Amino acid sequence: MADSGAADVAHIHDWACTENFDEFAECCCSHSHLRLLDDSEPFSLTQRQGQMGAVSLADIVVGSDLSIGGSEGCDNYRVLVVQSGRAEAVYRGDAVVLGPGSAAVFAPEGLSSTRWDEGSELICCKIPRS
Repeated sequence: MADSGAADVAHIHDWACTENFDEFAECCCSHSHLRLLDDSEPFSLTQRQGQMGAVSLADIVVGSDLSIGGSEGCDNYRVLVVQSGRAEAVYRGDAVVLGPGSAAVFAPEGLSSTRWDEGSELICCKIPRS
């Protein structure tokens, strides 16, 4: 008996690399709502992203300090795990600071900005609301 779900898992090891901010923003929700809050430094981020069904997983290495806004309209749950470095987020008006080994879960439509320090390594899981 063949497992009909096997085809869905076949691409679990396929990774797509992101090399500029527009590609990174497009990976968020397939529509452009993110914006750089501080573009004084050149954008430097490497992201590998894979997807299984509607859930996506991204492995992110931040090459320069990065501040991002515009996440308020995002309709996804996000799980952010900091492997090294530091991340800050503003969620529904409250500041959240994450260091190595910490994680946070953000519900849709509440994450207004994030800041990732140069050298940070993050894992982000994106899960659609519906």
